[in-house]
This record gives sequence, structure tokens and C-alpha cells, in this order.
Amino acid sequence: MLDIMINIIVLLIVFILPEVIFNTAMEQRHQHPQHIAVYIHALIYLFVFYLNYFVLIDKLLFRKKVLLYVATALLLSAIMVFLTPILHQFTDPPQPHPHHEPESGNIFILGIMLRDFAMMILTTGLSVAIRMGLRWNKIERQNRQIISEQKEMELANLKNQLNPHFLFNTLNNIYALIAINQDKAQDAVHRLSKMLRYMLYENGKEVPLEEELQFLRNFIELMKLRLNDNNHLTISIPDKEADGLAIAPLLMMTLVENAFKHGISGSKPSEISIIITIDRTMVTCHTENSLFPKPDNDKKNSGIGIANMQKRLDMIYHGRYSYQYGNDGSKYTATLSIDLSN
Repeated sequence: MLDIMINIIVLLIVFILPEVIFNTAMEQRHQHPQHIAVYIHALIYLFVFYLNYFVLIDKLLFRKKVLLYVATALLLSAIMVFLTPILHQFTDPPQPHPHHEPESGNIFILGIMLRDFAMMILTTGLSVAIRMGLRWNKIERQNRQIISEQKEMELANLKNQLNPHFLFNTLNNIYALIAINQDKAQDAVHRLSKMLRYMLYENGKEVPLEEELQFLRNFIELMKLRLNDNNHLTISIPDKEADGLAIAPLLMMTLVENAFKHGISGSKPSEISIIITIDRTMVTCHTENSLFPKPDNDKKNSGIGIANMQKRLDMIYHGRYSYQYGNDGSKYTATLSIDLSN
């Protein structure tokens, strides 16, 4: 569309503007306008413009044959300048001219030719400028599309990495639960199927915040099945409507999962606190858990979820989130705040 509009503007400038200016000047001099002369010049300029636009720029300039292009453009302009008066001789009726000295007449003709040559160069430059501008605009659009597609692929890849990581940890929990209570293990499998269904069908960039919070409640209920009397759990997830807010799925779940993974001990007292708040468009997930370092042979996949979460945050909510974490040796805290305003 932009290409078409620019070519229409060029045609208007070449045909309409010279005609208006030429006729106005002739009327002021009380002379009969010579339309043929205007059209000859216009056709010559159009020929030079579009020969450059469609042929020379593609064949030479865009192929980095700059010197050859410059020489060809200059030669083309010179040929057109010498061809113009020849065309006028075949189209214009002979006109009476006042007597001029030969020398002054030659200077006049030379001045006309230099003017026409300058106009040819300007026409050539205009075609180059327009073609280069359109090419740059096309390249920019392609680059933006490539960057967008790369981000989409990377987000999909990160999410695909996250899902197996979550599934791996959850199946380990259920496996441990089978030996303790088969009924609870069966219930855990049922809850897991609901969660996997959510992860399978809610695979867009964002999901309603209410659905994400419900997913977290289901996840926490599943994790509670492995707790014992030594584990103290504090949960606060708002039940109020989230005012139509939407969030990228499974971001907060990473913090919650991490709290259960590192905050539970089968033999020692442990505490986990998960508090989610909504303040207008700001949603905050704060987790606090006892810290039980994992043995070296259990650290192979440690940190995958957090690293993926941070990459997704940078791509989706760049400049609209804060993530803080730390530990004092016995307790680990993490706070993620995301501005969900559009």
C-alpha cells in the first residue's frame, strides 16, 4: 500500500504540478501554453525514474555495484538531456524566435541542457531515496516479525521445559505417597489430571487471574498430601474477583513449587507461608519457607524453574515486575510482584 501511494504521489508531481505551473506562467505572459512540451518532459522524467526504480537499483545498486550504478545513471541522464530537444523538433511546430547572437544562443541552450541534466539527477536521486526507504521499511517489518516469532518460540520452549520439570517433581511426590496411603495417592492422581488438563488447554500467553489462582489452590492441596505433623503451612489466596485481570500461566506456581520443594523436611519442624495479594492491577506472591539444603546428588535440575520464570518475566513483563529473594541460612523468602495493567 505504501509503495502504491508513493508512486501515485510521484505521478502527480511529474504530471500535474508541472502542467499547473507551466500554464500559469504562460497565461501571465499571455502566451498559448504548449502542452506537448510539458508532457515530453514528464514522460522523460518518468522513464528515468522508473528505469532506475525497477531495473538499475535492483540490478546494480542493491548488488553493491555502486560505481557502475553511478556511471550508468549519469550516462542515462546525459542521453536523455540530448534526446529531449530532438523529440521537441518532431512534436513542436516551428516558432518564430527573436534574433540572437550565436554566442548568446549557445549559452542559452547550454543553460537549458544543464538545467535538464540537474533535473535528471534529482529524478534519479528521488527514485533511489524512495526505493531505499521502502526497502528499509520492509526490512524493519521483517526484523520485527522475526523477533516476535523468536520470542514466541522461546516462550513456548521455556513453557515446555517448565511443564516436565513440574511433572517430574509431582510424580515423585505421588510415588512417595503410594507407600503411605493409596487412597490419598489415588486422589492425588485425580488432582494431577485436573492440573495437567489446565496446563494443556490454557496454553495461551495469558489466562484469567481467577483461573490461575484456582490452579494454585489445587496445586497446594496436592502438596498438602505429603505434609506431616512437623510441617506448618500458612496459605492466603484471595477469593475476590480479580477484575478481569489476566496473567501469564505458571509464573507464581514456580515460587510455590519451590517453597514446597525446599521447605519440607520429613523429620524436622518446617514452615511454609504462601501469601498472594491483589492491589488494583498489582498481584504479589510472597513465599517464605524453612530452608533444608538438598544433597549434591539431588541438585542436577535445581534452579531450572526459577531461571525459566525470570526469562519469561523479562520477555512478557519487562519493566513491569519486581522479583526479590534471599535467605538467612535457615529461612528462604521470595516476593514476585507483577503489574497486570495493559
